Amino acid sequence: MGREIYGIINDMAEVLNASQMQKLQEVLVKRLSENTVSDYLQTTNEEFLDRFLTAKHLEGCSDKTTRNYEGTE
Repeated sequence: MGREIYGIINDMAEVLNASQMQKLQEVLVKRLSENTVSDYLQTTNEEFLDRFLTAKHLEGCSDKTTRNYEGTE
């Protein structure tokens, strides 16, 4: 888990200031330590789709693009 957090922090270094980076690290450690395999196995396909569409929206994809992703089976 530590390597993943370090990689994320490193990737975000260009766009976050020091206090934002510290908060990001705290949140990542907290949230990633809460996740377990059983949580992952209990996640529904709809929840995975929602997370994917949210990520695409945050990446800057248009609403039209995300609707196309949603409609693709």
